[in-house]
Amino acid sequence: MRDPPSSDFRRRSELWRDESARRVREGKQETGNFYLVIRLHSGYCVLLKTAESDGLDAQYLAFFDQFNHQHFYEAHEVLEVLWLPARQTPDGAFYQGLIQVAAAFVHLQKDRFRPAVRLLKLARTNLNPYPERHSHLDVQRLRELIQRWLATLEDGRFNPLRFGPPPRLELLR
Repeated sequence: MRDPPSSDFRRRSELWRDESARRVREGKQETGNFYLVIRLHSGYCVLLKTAESDGLDAQYLAFFDQFNHQHFYEAHEVLEVLWLPARQTPDGAFYQGLIQVAAAFVHLQKDRFRPAVRLLKLARTNLNPYPERHSHLDVQRLRELIQRWLATLEDGRFNPLRFGPPPRLELLR
């Protein structure tokens, strides 16, 4: 059973949706920016303001936005929209690996080490076939991040999400 998105996420979504609608009504849409609305399987929307997309898929961009704001459940959900129809394509395992990384951090937010370790290992396996840079992502850096987090978790000392800087995934332009 899936955990519902947080009430904070729902509140932010409603605020963003209201702000976007107001800006469109008033004709104050900013040049060079657009608002992106994505409907998730859970029925909630991700609405974010983003600059030009460089031809990248909206769900892919939203994944990084949600992940870097530590909304790991929402990141997992938004990329799943892209992954489901792409499972049998060359990018299927890549998207699945990113989803597994986000899902691992959902478990870490709840101090569930074993499922987090299992998902990080699956993510590592899914990301291994891809080159160092794929779809504007430094995949090698992500693999190193996974390895560091796995080493800390397997030592069983502490939850690195509680005592260190949160993980960030940056797209290369």
